[in-house]
Amino acid sequence: MKKTEIITRETITRYAQDTSDAFTSLIKFMLARAKDFSVLDFALFKLCLVSFGLYIGSKFAEFFKKFRIVILISFIISYAYMLWRIFIRED
Repeated sequence: MKKTEIITRETITRYAQDTSDAFTSLIKFMLARAKDFSVLDFALFKLCLVSFGLYIGSKFAEFFKKFRIVILISFIISYAYMLWRIFIRED
């Protein structure tokens, strides 16, 4: 017989606090890493965000449908660079 935990207000509050603490530490880590970004890094970050938005928008706009693969490739490259720059590269 499987023992299940009764979900109480305290349990939900504890889970919410744990999640909040995890996100807070992630944000602090990413902000600390972003302090060392160069202008090129910020430009690639903007390219990543814009290309992702354009890719999502290309699903709905006829004009961008023919550029969808180029937009997707630019997003993947810039996203991979940002992941490498934030989490792997040590300055």
